[in-house]
Order: sequence, then C-alpha cells, then structure tokens
Amino acid sequence: MRGSTPRDNGALTNLTALEAAHIRETDPVAARYLVPYIVLQTLLKGAERWCLRLSEQDSAAIAQSRELSERVARVALSRAGNTDAPPWVFLEERQPEGPFIALARRMSRSADVIALRSFDQGEVVGDQVWVIGEKHLLTAGVVASRAYRVWLDTVTKKSGTSVSVSASAVHNTFPLPHLSDAQQRAIEDASERMLLARTYASPAIFQDLNDRAKMPRPLLQAHDDIDAIIAEVFGVDVACTDAQMQRALIRSHRELTENAKPPSKNRAA
Repeated sequence: MRGSTPRDNGALTNLTALEAAHIRETDPVAARYLVPYIVLQTLLKGAERWCLRLSEQDSAAIAQSRELSERVARVALSRAGNTDAPPWVFLEERQPEGPFIALARRMSRSADVIALRSFDQGEVVGDQVWVIGEKHLLTAGVVASRAYRVWLDTVTKKSGTSVSVSASAVHNTFPLPHLSDAQQRAIEDASERMLLARTYASPAIFQDLNDRAKMPRPLLQAHDDIDAIIAEVFGVDVACTDAQMQRALIRSHRELTENAKPPSKNRAA
C-alpha cells in the first residue's frame, strides 16, 4: 500500500525535529497534533520528520492556534480550486492499522538491498514509501532478498543513479515460485531477525544498513539466511552471479506466465 498524499506544499508535513520542537514550545494546541512522519529519507538516512495530523472534526482547534491557522491557510492557497477536501487534512489518507513495515519506493542504483524498517508508534507514512502489514514477514523477506534486487534491475530502465520500486512493473511481476511450508517459515524467521536488527541500529550507521560490506553482522546474517532460502527456491547456488540469478528469474517468470495462460480451444472440435 502506498502511503498518504498530503498535497500541502510542506505546510503540514515533512517538519524537521527543530520545527517540531519550536511548535511544542510555543503552541500547545498545535503540539497535540504532532505525529512522527515517515518519508524516504527516514528509511535511507534515519531522518527525523514530523507532521501535523488533523481530522475533518478538528476545525475548532485551528482557530485556537496561530501555528495551525497560518499553516492551514498556506495549504488552502496551494490547493485553491483543486479539491473540496478541507485544507487541514491530507488530500489522500492511506494509513495502516497498527504496526507496519515501511519500504522505500526509490533508492540508489548502487544500494545492495531495498531499505525497509518496522514501526509501531502510530507514525504517519508519506507517499514516498510503500507499506506492508506487520504480519507480512514473508513479503518483507522477499523484498529484502538479493533476488528481488536483481529483478528490480532487470525490469527497470537503466538510466540515472536511482531506481523506483514500482508496484505494477516490479513487485507484481516478481516470479516467486511455490514455497514449501518449511521454506516460508524460514524466510519469515530470517525476516523478523532482519527487521529487529534494523530497528535497533544506531541512526549514525543508517546509510550502512543497505550496504552488505558495511552492515552490522546480525543484519548481514539475516540477509544471508534469506538469500540462501530464496536461491534454493529458484534452483541456483547462493553464491551465483547476478547474471545467473537473472536467468533463473526470467526462467521462472516464463514458466509462471505459461502456466497462468488459459488452455487453448480445440479448433477441430
């Protein structure tokens, strides 16, 4: 699921830690609506961001707060004539229920793995981020695998320094074969360990969490365990080259596509 789209020109969202601290010190009404905000740089670099999350029923609070009044006025100006939605709410709100896993929708082409982390404190997710439900450890493990990273390079354009994790072109086409119950449990176990290692990593090393040569040993071990199982599923050695993995992925995609086709009609009948 894609995160929420505020369409607020930065008036209510993407606030820095300093801006949030200023609001807490100067405007107790506005401070009640401060919520951690997850953006792309939160996943890639550990950047702390905040947003002012109001509902349609919070119009009375705006009149009591200079901070909210000024920011809502800026939103109204930026949206003028484009929507009937109140200017103090997100244009499109898509928020997970309960704890969730967030992954980057865009990443550096040089990164070894896709950045992802788990959250459980009622954070609001921006639309630069994909959201996976907390219970979907299998999906998180597959997305964090080397095979998924090779597939991402296989099906995306080879231009620029960044690459997008598209739902339609990348995720929905990933040719994952059938998993045994044991393989699924093993991926979920390694995925849980991988997410825990990322959750408790120091913000000082966030940029190293997607580089296999620099990531902490527990995190690397979890990724290695995921990759070993996924390699087995695709019938290749875990130490295979990217080219060999790519061939296995394309072969699996061809087989799954062929099996999904409806049987041809008997023209002679």
